[in-house]
Amino acid sequence: MARWQDLSSAVEGWANGRPRSFDPIWQGPGGSDSSGSPFPEYYFAADWHVVAFGYYHLACMLLILYKPTPRFAIWTAHSGHQAQILEHARAMCGSCQSEPSNVPAEIALCHSVFLWGALLDDVCERRSLVRLLQQLESYHA
Repeated sequence: MARWQDLSSAVEGWANGRPRSFDPIWQGPGGSDSSGSPFPEYYFAADWHVVAFGYYHLACMLLILYKPTPRFAIWTAHSGHQAQILEHARAMCGSCQSEPSNVPAEIALCHSVFLWGALLDDVCERRSLVRLLQQLESYHA
């Protein structure tokens, strides 16, 4: 548990100590763009800010998913954890949707889907995710 706490502290330390220039220059709730996507919108000043944003959220998901718990604990007891994971997943989807030419961020998104894809039960969100992945394939395959 101590190692997990060290890693969690390192991730939060990075998030709290990073330059403010890494913050989105604009962000808005889902559904506000012309495509009607349910994912939030994020716009950044530089490509590497999008990548850092994505890897931060991926690290948070991994920490939530692999937090040490008693062996007898069951996953369904952690429905709050599922909601937290999906919150990070939606942020990654929104940043990739807003920056469709950022291949490294989109690759991180593709890898992360294996962690949270099965948790996504909203039909509109699933359709938007599929469109996002198809767009990635069509632009960069």
